[in-house]
Amino acid sequence: MSEPVKNLQQKLDNFLTNYLRKTTTDQEILDFYGEGNVVGRKGIPANDKELLDAVEAANLTTSSLRPLLDRPNFAVGGIDQSIGYDYKTTNMPGVINPATGQPWQMTFGVLPKDFGSGSLTPAARQFLLDFRVPKNAGNDYSFATGPNIQDRINYETNFEIRNDPYYGKQPERLQEKLDKIQNQSDYIGDYSGSPQTPRTWQERGYITDKPANFKQEVLENFKNKIFETQGSFGGVSTLTPVREKNARNPNWRADLYQTEGLAGPLSNQGYNTGYGFESKGVQRFTTGSERLLPLQPYTEFYQFDPTPASALATKPAEDFTPFQKAIGTRNYLIGRNVLAGRGSLGAPVRVVRAAPQVAVSSVKPATKTLLLDAGINYALGASPQEAVVTAVTDPISAENLGGAPTAAIERLGPRGEFVDTRSNTVLNPQGRYTNQGIAYKNGKPVIVPRGSVAGEGNFATQAQAVLGNAINTWKKRLGALGMFGR
Repeated sequence: MSEPVKNLQQKLDNFLTNYLRKTTTDQEILDFYGEGNVVGRKGIPANDKELLDAVEAANLTTSSLRPLLDRPNFAVGGIDQSIGYDYKTTNMPGVINPATGQPWQMTFGVLPKDFGSGSLTPAARQFLLDFRVPKNAGNDYSFATGPNIQDRINYETNFEIRNDPYYGKQPERLQEKLDKIQNQSDYIGDYSGSPQTPRTWQERGYITDKPANFKQEVLENFKNKIFETQGSFGGVSTLTPVREKNARNPNWRADLYQTEGLAGPLSNQGYNTGYGFESKGVQRFTTGSERLLPLQPYTEFYQFDPTPASALATKPAEDFTPFQKAIGTRNYLIGRNVLAGRGSLGAPVRVVRAAPQVAVSSVKPATKTLLLDAGINYALGASPQEAVVTAVTDPISAENLGGAPTAAIERLGPRGEFVDTRSNTVLNPQGRYTNQGIAYKNGKPVIVPRGSVAGEGNFATQAQAVLGNAINTWKKRLGALGMFGR
């Protein structure tokens, strides 16, 4: 395949990817590829062998247009200590310490390693393929929150002064302690191996009252920081929740991430340390257009070595329909969005809704195909009205709606007039049907009254010639534009 054709195909694939991302809501993604809460909880096979076979099949790249966005496999820092997290502490203006008026702070950690996507269900992996989401371009994220660094410094300073172990006899040694407190890092971490909550800070004496709207504001800040780092549809990422051993539910933070829609169920992730092989529970997600999209690991359904069941306690949804599988889920969503009149490709559909007297009202068969084709023609440069009149069966509708690469309405007249090839009828500039048809004389099209035998051959052979010319036209087009990834 020539390089110009490859470039054109990639350009069209990128255009359709951007269209799909902009016109499909996050909730529609969750509904289509999952059951409304987690991407991938759809059509889980009944037994382990079927499940593993399906996952293995989902690992295959089925599109030549799949972007090569994977990046080198970084070492798993923070666990094996080969590289560490990048921590930054910032204010949360919406969370205020009521006693001091100072904003609460969050330490946000980023590790450029997503642990891969091999454990995802087939439906989750299909989503990554359809929306061209890179599989190895995410991060592992963590966060911890606490009072403002100045509030912490003030509390610890006053505590040391009130409880001077030297009873005022060694002021220089007390000052050394106070200087160390003043110069401490603003980093907020765990306390005794457990995540610090407002109750933890309260029990330690740092605060008297919990800030208002704490949970909502913290989770919103965390989500926004992930988006700032990763962007929309930026890759497969993970949260590695701290397990609180002494709590009634040691996995309470993992359950919180699930119930709040931040990440999928826990999945065991193996890793190598300097002391051997170990495993740890992580939760996978990706970024949608406006929210985080939890990703479902197949290991929850694997009977021999399952991970903890989902905190949502939901079951797999019905599988994709045979029609959706046959045409490709990506193509199905593109076609659905076009027919719904969304975005740039939906402009002709919106025209039809506003002015039903245009040509589509006269073309009864395959109206959906007509509108879908019109959307693609509009993307290729036609005006909305012209796109509706052109309405040809092109590569997209051929995949989406079972069409064949033959023209329904084509620009075949001597002065570029549109012709319905099924009835050999010329359309006027407004898209209405006339009493004229096309004949061929000396190999060139001429307009004649319908039923006329002017030109070469009778009406039947003339109509056949019109259709043949349309087929040849689209064979050429398909040769250049006919490959779209599913």
